[in-house]
Amino acid sequence: MISALHIRNYALIKELDIHFEEGLNIITGETGAGKSIIIGALGLILGERMDSNAQEGHTGKCVIEGTFQLKGLNLESLFDAHDLDYDDESIIRREISLSGKSRAFINDVPVTLPILKEVGLRLVDIHSQHSNLLLKDESFKRGFVDAYSGTEGLVTDYNKAYREFNTLEKQLAQLKQRESTLRSNADFNRFQYDEIHDLSFVQGEYEENEQELDRLNNSEKLSETFAQSVYLLEDADVSAFSLLNEVQQSLQRVRGIDNKLEDLASRVDSSVLELSDVAAELNSLKDDWTFDEERLQHLNDRQELIYKLMRKHGLTTADELINKAEEFKNAVEDNDQIEEQIQELTKSLGKKHKEVWALAEKLSKKRSAAIKPVSSILTNMLRQLGIPDAQFALELSKREELKSNGIDEVGFLFTANKGKSMAEVSKVASGGEISRIMLAIKTIISDVANSAALVFDEIDLGISGEVAIKMGGLIQKLSQSRQVISITHLPQIAAMGRAHFRVRKLRGEAQTLSTIERLSEDERITEISEMIGGQEASNTAMESAKELLQKFAGTFY
Repeated sequence: MISALHIRNYALIKELDIHFEEGLNIITGETGAGKSIIIGALGLILGERMDSNAQEGHTGKCVIEGTFQLKGLNLESLFDAHDLDYDDESIIRREISLSGKSRAFINDVPVTLPILKEVGLRLVDIHSQHSNLLLKDESFKRGFVDAYSGTEGLVTDYNKAYREFNTLEKQLAQLKQRESTLRSNADFNRFQYDEIHDLSFVQGEYEENEQELDRLNNSEKLSETFAQSVYLLEDADVSAFSLLNEVQQSLQRVRGIDNKLEDLASRVDSSVLELSDVAAELNSLKDDWTFDEERLQHLNDRQELIYKLMRKHGLTTADELINKAEEFKNAVEDNDQIEEQIQELTKSLGKKHKEVWALAEKLSKKRSAAIKPVSSILTNMLRQLGIPDAQFALELSKREELKSNGIDEVGFLFTANKGKSMAEVSKVASGGEISRIMLAIKTIISDVANSAALVFDEIDLGISGEVAIKMGGLIQKLSQSRQVISITHLPQIAAMGRAHFRVRKLRGEAQTLSTIERLSEDERITEISEMIGGQEASNTAMESAKELLQKFAGTFY
């Protein structure tokens, strides 16, 4: 239940606090006083969108805060699923700045509007005049049948299987589309792969070829360098070896005299050995080096071919040709394997279709079993609510195809008159009849659903007299197992409340504001008498108000 509601800077409300009771809470007030504004504010903390005009005339941000008693509602798992701190007394707050930026909190933890709405649906069920449009909504009608027939677990199983079936369907469609694309590109991919594969390109080859080409293109310079270097090292009249040998012999004669000379002599010995190795390698290069014009031409041709393929495929390095060849190879192999994949997926889809269809048939069977009983209950309730010749029937028809909700279409058929054929309720029922139908449906749902609170926003429009008492009795019955907040214009229903609130307009020089107050017993007599006889209520109206309050006081508690 909602135990408290705080509203600031919303529509005609500057600031007010309401403390609701268990059972039936009544809200009354003159037309336009702001009764429905309170319900609108409550809707905001349940995840509804804000009317852009609701902050007009206010200078501060809009704040709506509700305190909810959650014990017994089994909401712990829902809170855990969204990493929310659960408490038996939880606070939901919505803040909307003047610029329109919205923030929402559950127990001071920021949440998104979808999460707020998901939690809100478990806390409060608001029925207003526009809710009558639900009678045209196929999902609402089917949901009503499912709620009565107790198919919640089966619906969950079906939805899971259907989602899996739908996923397989999409995968198969994508695979077939890919098959079509691969088939049209098969020859192209195979040619591209063969062109790169026949090149027999290996990683690092392009750079190695460039180095070899550089040597071949500088063949004459290299030959001259080898020869001159060997000459200077070994063959010149004053060669590097002869000079270094003289230094070595000179130091050999004195190396024992001083430790420093010993070290220098050792380093010269090492230099002689190193220079000898250099000379040997230079001689080998000089003797082995030959210019190969055919090799030069071969490398030039190969590099040109490699570069051509790089440019063709938009590559920046030659080694990327290996990956590109692998891509074409995979495309070729995919084309060869995809038919087998399609066959396997088609088989899995057929198996899943049988599973989903079996669940759909089982679900349809349970729904069908509920049609006659719930139709009879609704018909009897409507007759009690002042439609003596009412006939109400739920109609179930099967589709040939699977959908997310099964294979059933649900119709609500109704007639209020003898001798008239039943037709879809949304087409033949008057506003007052629809209100009574919705109340009956809400009553039935409340017996099987666990909701924290029910809110009725003038559900009693278009009725009066004895029917109003019967409708009030249903509303009062609902309030025995859950909190009910009812905005009403009927004195009969107002007299049944455990708590009675009056909304009034305060007209100032600058602006008009709405306020709300809980009425005392004497104030309730005055309010109900005015609902009976107008602002200038007569003594008769006052006595009627007292009679109503005495009649219903404690009747339902």
